Amino acid sequence: MLLVVNPPERVVNALTAAQTFDNLTPNQTIGSITGNTMLTATAPLPGQQAYVVDVTGNINLNGTGNDLILSGAAGTQFVLNVGGDITLNGGNNFSGGDIVLAGGLSPDDVVINVTSTTNGDNVTAAGGSSPDPSQPGNTLPNAFIDGILLDVAGRVGFSPGAVYGEIIGGGDEIRLVSGSEVVNSNNTTESTVPEPATLLLLGSGLGFAARMGKRQKQAPNRR
Repeated sequence: MLLVVNPPERVVNALTAAQTFDNLTPNQTIGSITGNTMLTATAPLPGQQAYVVDVTGNINLNGTGNDLILSGAAGTQFVLNVGGDITLNGGNNFSGGDIVLAGGLSPDDVVINVTSTTNGDNVTAAGGSSPDPSQPGNTLPNAFIDGILLDVAGRVGFSPGAVYGEIIGGGDEIRLVSGSEVVNSNNTTESTVPEPATLLLLGSGLGFAARMGKRQKQAPNRR
């Protein structure tokens, strides 16, 4: 386990980034997401760099056939602001209960900005693990998120779950147990939080983050 404790200016950067994303004018606003949903990025609004979707309620994806799919051309910048909680319960063999990317998006291009200030866990994942299709003998969590998970207020609890990208989190704890992991997009083990490739608004020093157990793994390819 690698725990990064960043200096105060990086904490300020993370808070500023979260507020900046939350204040962007959305291309699309929806309520809660409770079933299989695809959100496809088109052109950003004038004066903005990213395609922005505001989810005013919760994201609750439970098992087989229920994914949130974020789609866009390669290099598209996608911001998903979530006003409620994210609850993922993965189905066997990665069959649902995930936030996945399509159409050329990479995890470095996507920020999932959780703006909820409720007590307790803002982001949770469960649902067991399945065999890793690329590494026989290993397993991967069935519930996973592709992208940069930014949650400066609440807690994150995976039992198990995975983020293929980064976690930048605040609150009072990030719990990754029962085989949970965070794997950054280029499979490196830096002790700093790198700037995402195209999300220029994040700046260069972002993060008070827990970056855990980055191994040579990729998100399961189910598409």
